[in-house]
Amino acid sequence: MAETLQAPTAAATFDPDKFRATTRTQWEAAAEAWDRWSPLLARWLGAATETMLAAAGVQAGSRVLDIAAGAGEQTLSAARRAGPEGYVLATDISPTILRYARGAAEKAGLANVETRELDGERHDLPRGLL
Repeated sequence: MAETLQAPTAAATFDPDKFRATTRTQWEAAAEAWDRWSPLLARWLGAATETMLAAAGVQAGSRVLDIAAGAGEQTLSAARRAGPEGYVLATDISPTILRYARGAAEKAGLANVETRELDGERHDLPRGLL
């Protein structure tokens, strides 16, 4: 017996606020595991990260905005390239994962990293920060 598929009667609507809340909740829950896997991710993505930072011109003294920084693998690479006279602002929607990024920067002795909870689509950064 063949089944007939019927079109939905109402158009589905995308709720960006609900999506953001769900995304934040998911990253809050995944933060510890993501941090635990950071060394593997850094090895896996290291060459691509270095290529990206070189293409972006990140060098000593650079000011970098890392949107959706996660546990900070790319943040640390950018901070090392920027050096002590540079600055990296690592942002993420999840405050828990940012605590891991902050801890990783401190453990690496990188004082040029700041973390801030921000939505990558809605950020209100002060002029001149970067």
